[in-house]
Amino acid sequence: ENLPQAGEQQWKYTISLDTSFTDALAKQGVALEGYIKQEKNWLASSTILKLCSDLGECLETMQNIYKNTEE
Repeated sequence: ENLPQAGEQQWKYTISLDTSFTDALAKQGVALEGYIKQEKNWLASSTILKLCSDLGECLETMQNIYKNTEE
């Protein structure tokens, strides 16, 4: 269906794409963004707990990582 036949020239096929931005897509985007931020924070804090033995050093490292994720 809609394919050119043998020897056919100047064949064209047109398709329409729906590019509307719906509320459902917006909600999915917001949810995904929140999930990614949560995962970044979880990974950063779990990594810090493994790397730091001094509480002051740990706090400073966490502040630096948080600062980097905001940029």
